[in-house]
Amino acid sequence: MLYQKLWDFENGEEITDAHIDERELEDLIVRNPSILDRDWLLIGEQVSTQGGPLDLLFMEPDGNPVVVELKRNKTPREVTAQALDYASDVSSYTIDDLIEIYESFASRHEGYPATLQEAFEKKFLRPLETDPEDTADRKVKIVIVASRMDDSTERILRFLRDTYQVNINILFFHVYEFSGRRLLGRTWFGEDIEERRDVTQYTQNGYAYVNFGCNAFRRWEDAVRYGFISAGGSRWYAKTLRRLAAGDRIFAYIPQSGYVGYGIVTDPVLPAQETAFTQDGRTFGFSEIEHGDGYLHDANDSDLAEYVVKVRWVHTVDQAHAVRLSGGFSIQHSACKPLSPTWTYTVQKLRELWHLTD
Repeated sequence: MLYQKLWDFENGEEITDAHIDERELEDLIVRNPSILDRDWLLIGEQVSTQGGPLDLLFMEPDGNPVVVELKRNKTPREVTAQALDYASDVSSYTIDDLIEIYESFASRHEGYPATLQEAFEKKFLRPLETDPEDTADRKVKIVIVASRMDDSTERILRFLRDTYQVNINILFFHVYEFSGRRLLGRTWFGEDIEERRDVTQYTQNGYAYVNFGCNAFRRWEDAVRYGFISAGGSRWYAKTLRRLAAGDRIFAYIPQSGYVGYGIVTDPVLPAQETAFTQDGRTFGFSEIEHGDGYLHDANDSDLAEYVVKVRWVHTVDQAHAVRLSGGFSIQHSACKPLSPTWTYTVQKLRELWHLTD
């Protein structure tokens, strides 16, 4: 791994390398988890696993765990093997296990909400799925934090990523010193496996899944009345909405409630502040509808803003009559085009229940 050299633009002075030990780096990450990724929620530190204590455990907006292991004084191959061992254990954790891990962590650190459900909703503006059926398809991401890796270990990681689609990555940190202060820089080893997969993903049965996370401002009644679905509060949610294109047929799901609608996408994703609706010959934006200002909550931050996809609804039910399918498909992604047999089963059942035809 090669690092850039840095110079002060004004006087040409070189910014020198500095040192940070990995215990200090771990403490810094606990205080500022967004150093790794602003879309991750820190839920555990020094988590006990069958393979030993895992340095840090995060959760993504879809509820999937992220295993983070610092290299410390281990060889690159040792830390890679250990991270894989930790991930194999974490992959078997139930949602109750993750809740217990978080509560133990939060009790030792000030400023963290007391429960995982509170922390998740505060971070991602939607409830955490706690139904075992909704968390059965859990995937674990692995991140190794290091200052450098040897060539052979990088070859091993490329092989695991490219051949077997193991979602493992390295986050390289480097520390610089300038004017008596230390500066921290980071570089990812490679692109996220899930993002790479999104590019080639297709819809197995011709239908897409949409998760509509209701909260204080995001209301299913609005989505039905004005014809849209939306997500925001995190770059991660907006990214998944971009999978949808005009003409896509979608089934909408409300977390902890069930399926509430079937429709056809009419327009690609736009920020809420740029979205306009036309009804009865009048064109208007979110700010003109009841609760509409809520959709513009972070309009000036492209990562946190609300994003909207316009939809022509074919069939909808109110949230109180949402369809909950035993063994049905659900996930925390804002939108996806699943390949699993569970999704095929879900679509078949919904088509029968709602008497849908092509």
